[in-house]
Amino acid sequence: MGELRIPGEYMRPPLMAVGDSLYNGVRSLTITNGYCQQSAPALVAQALGVRHRFFCPDPPRHILINLPEWLRIFPNVDEIRRGFADNARFWLGCPTSTSGRPFFENIAVASTLISDLFTDTWRKADARIAHMRAEHGDKLLTLDGPIGDLFMALNTRYVLNPLNCDDLKDATQLDLVEARRPERLLVSIGSNNGLWEICFEARSESRLELDGLDELAERLARIAAAGTHIYFNNLPAPSTVPNLMPIPDYAEYEPVGPGNYFETYENRFGFGYGTISAAAMKELDEHVAVVNQTIEETLRRKLADQSRLKMVDMWSLMRRYDAKHQSDTDENTVRTSDRKCFSNVMLEADFWGAFRCGGLMSLDGMHPSGIGYGLMAQKVVEAIRANPADPLAATVADLDIEDCYAKDKLLHDMPGIWSLALWIWRDIRRARARGEPDPVKAGKTEEVATEEVMGAATQFKHSERPSR
Repeated sequence: MGELRIPGEYMRPPLMAVGDSLYNGVRSLTITNGYCQQSAPALVAQALGVRHRFFCPDPPRHILINLPEWLRIFPNVDEIRRGFADNARFWLGCPTSTSGRPFFENIAVASTLISDLFTDTWRKADARIAHMRAEHGDKLLTLDGPIGDLFMALNTRYVLNPLNCDDLKDATQLDLVEARRPERLLVSIGSNNGLWEICFEARSESRLELDGLDELAERLARIAAAGTHIYFNNLPAPSTVPNLMPIPDYAEYEPVGPGNYFETYENRFGFGYGTISAAAMKELDEHVAVVNQTIEETLRRKLADQSRLKMVDMWSLMRRYDAKHQSDTDENTVRTSDRKCFSNVMLEADFWGAFRCGGLMSLDGMHPSGIGYGLMAQKVVEAIRANPADPLAATVADLDIEDCYAKDKLLHDMPGIWSLALWIWRDIRRARARGEPDPVKAGKTEEVATEEVMGAATQFKHSERPSR
C-alpha cells in the first residue's frame, strides 16, 4: 500500500501493541470494552505512566460471544439466541468508535496468525464479511453460523480502522506501527500458529508452523531501525496451560513434581475432545522450547541493533506459576487479601457461584483472568526495567496484582451454573469422541442447552480458516 499520512498528534506515541487475543484482552472467549481497557498492554501503559496516551479498542458492545453473560442467562437459550442476533446485526452494520479517534495504540486482534500482522486489513475483513453474508444470509444471526470467522473479521475491521476511514482500509497492524513510529512496541504472536490447537483441542499431533516469521523479522527490523524498542513475548509450555488438565478428575491433588508429567491430559474445555499422553506432552513442551529459540534467533539475525529487542519470557512465567504439577506454595500461586489462592488449574466455581480453584486463566482455560493479565504485564515491565537503553526503564512501576483482582468481576461473582456446565460439556464431547451414547440425545434440558451454548462459544476460533 502507499505511504500512510498520519496527523502529527498521532505520531511517535510512547507505546503501541500488536498481536493476537492475549494482547487484544480476550477473557472467557469474550471481548468487551472493559476487557480491552484492562488488557496486558493497557496495564503496561499504566505502569509506564503513559496510560493517558494509550488508547485501546472501545467496542460499544461485546463482539458476538459473551460466555460469562450467557452462563448467567443459562438455560434460557431463547434469550441467548435473541441477544446474539441483535448483537450480530449491530456489528454487521459496521459501527464506528465513539472516541472519534482514527487510531488505537493497542491494535492486537484475536486469532491473528504471524502472517496476518502484515497481510490482514479492514478491506480484507470487510470482504470476508460480505462473502459470509452472501453465503450464509440470516444464518449469521444464529448460533449455528460461522461464528469464529465472523468474529475475527468484525474485530479486525473495528480495531484496525475504528472510524472506517478510506485511507486506512488497506493498512495492516505493522503498516500502522511503521507509519506511527512508536517509542516502544509490544508483540504477542505465535499462539494461533499451532499452540491453540494443542492446548484447546488437545491435539498431540499438532506442531507450530512459523509461516511468515522471516518477513515479520524484516518488518520489525525496519521498525527498530526507526527508533522503536521492541518487547516480544515467547510462548508457554503446553503442559502449563490450565485447559490441559490431568485425568482422572482431580489427579492434580496428587502432584507429580516439577519436570514430571501426569499419565494423561485432556482438554477440559474446547470444541472437540482429545487426550495427550505424558510422553507426547513432554515432546510438545520440547517442541515449543525449540520454537521459542527459533523465533528469537530469527529476530536477532535480522535486527542490526540488538539493544532494540528484548524477549519477554512468558515460558518462565508459566513455569513459575505451575501449581498444576506441584503442591501449592506462596511462590507458584497468587494469594489475595481475602485469602483466596489462584493457580494454573482450570477455573471452577461452587454451586453458589463462589470461586473454588484455578483463576490465573478465565473460564476458557486459555486466556488470562484479570490476575493473569496482571502477571503478564508485570513480566513486560521487568523486561523494560532490564533495558538500560529504554528512557523509562528507571521509572516504570510494578503492577498491583491485588488491584487487577479487584477489577475482575468474574473472580468475585462466578456463574453458579459453571460448576455443572463445564463438566456436562466435557462429558458430551468425550462421549462423542469415544463413540459412546450421546448425552444430548437423552433430551435433558441441561445437556441440550449446554450443547448449543458451549458449542457456539467454543467456535471463537476455527482451527482452519479460509486463506486470505
